[in-house]
Amino acid sequence: MISARKSLILGAGKSGMAAARLLCHVGSDVIVADQRPLPSLEKQREQIEEWGGTIHFGHQQLPWGPFDLCVVSPGFSFQSDWVQAAYALSAQVLSELELGWSCMKARTLAITGSNGKSTAVKWVTDAIQLAGQSSIAAGNYGRPVTDVCMDTPELDWLVLEVSSFQLETVHAFAPDIGMVLNLHPNHLDRHASFKEYADLKARLFSQMGELAIAICPANETDLWRERSARQRAAWGAQRFGRSADTTSGPRWLKFDVESDTDSDTSHGDYHFSAGTVYKGAKTVADFRGTPFGEARLATTTVAVTAAFDQMSLPVAHLVTAAQQFVPLPHRLEIVCERNGVMYINDSKSTNSGSMAHAVKSYSRPVRLIAGGLPKESTYRNLKQLLTERVEKVYLIGKSKEQMLADWETVVDCVSCDTLATAIAQVDADVKAGDVVLFSPGCASFDQYRNYEERGEHFKRLLNERPGKEQK
Repeated sequence: MISARKSLILGAGKSGMAAARLLCHVGSDVIVADQRPLPSLEKQREQIEEWGGTIHFGHQQLPWGPFDLCVVSPGFSFQSDWVQAAYALSAQVLSELELGWSCMKARTLAITGSNGKSTAVKWVTDAIQLAGQSSIAAGNYGRPVTDVCMDTPELDWLVLEVSSFQLETVHAFAPDIGMVLNLHPNHLDRHASFKEYADLKARLFSQMGELAIAICPANETDLWRERSARQRAAWGAQRFGRSADTTSGPRWLKFDVESDTDSDTSHGDYHFSAGTVYKGAKTVADFRGTPFGEARLATTTVAVTAAFDQMSLPVAHLVTAAQQFVPLPHRLEIVCERNGVMYINDSKSTNSGSMAHAVKSYSRPVRLIAGGLPKESTYRNLKQLLTERVEKVYLIGKSKEQMLADWETVVDCVSCDTLATAIAQVDADVKAGDVVLFSPGCASFDQYRNYEERGEHFKRLLNERPGKEQK
């Protein structure tokens, strides 16, 4: 149980409010600090005061300490002045995710990676419930972990989506099963380098003990072990709230995806081939006829199956959950199909790896609407894929000039600035058999509050326009 006489919380967003609720409940003297002015925080102020805490707003400096505990919301970068000041003011600084996890008895499955985390978390959470055990999705997808701690303390499985932002300020976080799906350049607008981003992801594994299980791609196992060992040495700490033996590290399980040309290569502990997951030569689960039997979701399928199998739950429930699965909004979401043209909303695509995954998902000619607030300095890594799969690119947002410079020699590109302009240009070009794919590959904050608002705008623009005859 938490022991903090005086606590500081950075940020009055969803995570910060959840942490304030928990710490006020356990009797800590809670101060919430937010740089925004009061008018935008009036509801938060009323709620925090009702719980017994106080809020400091509109200030550029932190309230004077010392504090026993500082909880950092994921919106605050580790390099920010406030987080650096918090280390001088507080005995302990940790993320909201670790605070909530440390107060729960549930076994924990934590999933990280650059793409596909939310789909994996939703699917495995549904399957655990079908198997008759209680589970809740939380973290970067779903609810804040501290809210789950307050509302559902007795839980069989806590299923977490974990971002690099949340891992910046963990120290003793140690899930029972940790999984990394993939790793592509991402959030380089916040992290100093790809190495820093990768090392942060490795913190997922760094405090896991010998009874825990780490799941990663077969061809990257040595890299993840090395990264994890570095983080263990640099950030080793006593597990907050309960003891754990982290001297030997977790047991590593490898997964891979078999292509049409590598049938003679060696496999990981679990591998995916033609819609089926195998453990060695043994069939674990057949997902043919479900979305998770498709090649575009193969990595998610094999990794989640490995985790579920290690939970000692009947894998038949995972297959049932796959058959019943409802795709997440804004992730390869079919908006409509008109006159032989399919329109896809993939607004949740916020990096080049996610965009590449989306483009590879279709064999039909793709008209790609891309761009937004850049998180990467270059997009040249996509040139070959665009050459092979994309008919034309319609560029929007702040990234349009960089994308145009990187791609114009290999694919037809047009600068459209806004989404409405892009759709109007698509209307002038589209032909029966095309896929119109809105997969920005960038953050949304140059023109929208979040990717959800961006995706809803795309759908609204499509639904408001009259049908048109195809060429």
